[in-house]
Amino acid sequence: MEWLARYNRVIAWCSVTRVSNTWVEQSRPGSVLVVPMLDHVRPRISKYRRSKDGGLVEEDRFEGGFIPATAAPFRPWESDSQPSIRVRSPRRSRVEPNV
Repeated sequence: MEWLARYNRVIAWCSVTRVSNTWVEQSRPGSVLVVPMLDHVRPRISKYRRSKDGGLVEEDRFEGGFIPATAAPFRPWESDSQPSIRVRSPRRSRVEPNV
């Protein structure tokens, strides 16, 4: 099914420990993948290019990251002692506690 989606750019918005095979399979040779990576040293954002043989070559690396990919929603701000937090209006940029 690789022929169904041949993207020239893949940009991930959650941190992962490895690049998904699906992302690689659905990208064209020469395409760019930007992926926030988690490792044991420091989170980073890596820029990869898919080679003609289907492999990935890391071209650049930046310090930083996003939230980790998890099976359940990742909400580090929630705990038993604090209420949930949500945005009340799409027009506001401020985050407010649930009432």
